[in-house]
Amino acid sequence: PELRMSLAACRCGGGRDCVHDDTCRQLRQLEAAAVRARRDQARLQSQATRAQGNGVGGNRPTGVVQGTCPDMCPLEERLRRQVQGLLDPLEVLPAGAAKPPATRNDKAPQPAKYVPPHLRHKAAAAAAETSTQHVAAERMGSAPRGRGRGRSCFPLVNHDAAVKAFSRAAAGKALPLPSELRPAPVLLKTLEYLARVADSDNMSFEHVYHFVFDRIRCVRQDIHFQGLCDGATIKVLEMAARFFIASGARLGSSKTFDHKMHDTHLKETLVGLEHLYDRRRCSGRQQQQQEPCDEPVLRAVMLCFEMGRDSAYLAALGLPNVVTCHPAMKAALELFTTNVNGNYVRFFKTLRHAPLELVWLLGKEASTMRARAMRTLHAAFGMPNCRFPIADLTALLGNVCDSDSVAWCRAFGVKVEDEHALFRRSALLDPDSLPENHGAPGVSTLPVGSFMLQGSAAEANPS
Repeated sequence: PELRMSLAACRCGGGRDCVHDDTCRQLRQLEAAAVRARRDQARLQSQATRAQGNGVGGNRPTGVVQGTCPDMCPLEERLRRQVQGLLDPLEVLPAGAAKPPATRNDKAPQPAKYVPPHLRHKAAAAAAETSTQHVAAERMGSAPRGRGRGRSCFPLVNHDAAVKAFSRAAAGKALPLPSELRPAPVLLKTLEYLARVADSDNMSFEHVYHFVFDRIRCVRQDIHFQGLCDGATIKVLEMAARFFIASGARLGSSKTFDHKMHDTHLKETLVGLEHLYDRRRCSGRQQQQQEPCDEPVLRAVMLCFEMGRDSAYLAALGLPNVVTCHPAMKAALELFTTNVNGNYVRFFKTLRHAPLELVWLLGKEASTMRARAMRTLHAAFGMPNCRFPIADLTALLGNVCDSDSVAWCRAFGVKVEDEHALFRRSALLDPDSLPENHGAPGVSTLPVGSFMLQGSAAEANPS
């Protein structure tokens, strides 16, 4: 049905004189192949269900499909999105990089007709009006309709840059074909490409974030359909989790950033990783050197994401020693206990030496601890002649610079004179919103793509 909709959405209706002649012809061929594949898929599922009912198939699941797509995006989707104009600017060829194939409507240039002198001004005005209409149509994203009136203004797809987009699984929708699903090696190659896109300077990071977010969502969907659980799949989800952590730290102060949806997908990614780590350990393959993973660091991220839940803390204590003895997990356990106890001094001291994954993830918890520290300091140093140095306050609150500490003092009604905070016995203000810091260390300088590929090691080698 999507292929038929693609032909119907074409500017010329996918007819005989369609300006997308070659593209529509390929879509018709793919439609016929998809119909045959759907029939074979239904026949195989019927046989498997019948065999399982007779006790032949055992407990083997019948809904798992093994992907065979060798590209980051199936050919059918690339052509369909090109015809429908649904390509992202990061997936199209630059203007003038390539020309569309010739169609049967293309004719040799005709010599200019003779126009009498007394009618030349009318012909010039008509030509100028036609040119203006074409320019306006190109700017508005619409092309002139009709048969044989030129090519569509939709850009051409860059087959090396197109990535499969997310499509919601609806009720009654057939299972995807094997040719529409990407195996684990292709998914890993896709995440590596998305890491390079995340460091692109051609677009704003907000646009890049939405593009990579949607493509990672589709990657997780392919993993779910195939039931993948190998080392490459673990690597894919680890890179996805790092992208969510880094992008959340960078765009956390943006008004258009959807924190709820972002945290939901980060949680789903971490839950999937936890499931894969457990299956990997049960199968006895966690010691294989050919499949390295960052399980201790991501386990620490899982614990800090569930900050305040006792069940998460007890589950972390029950992990093997190779995980609990790792410096990242030790830091996560210390941050968890200090946050529960309200010990802001040890909290920020531990956070200063924690991995970047934990530093960027705990931005909201750090702000809550700073507010608690300001109330404690006001009660302890609220004497008339007491002056607290701003530099010491910056180190105590774990701020990046002194200007952040000054902003916190002003938000809570604490006067600042000569680089000293003057805590008085007057009532401490309770701000409606906490001040926004300049960001965690490395958020604006460390490339997100490098962080996706290397994790905390990217801080030591940012290139």
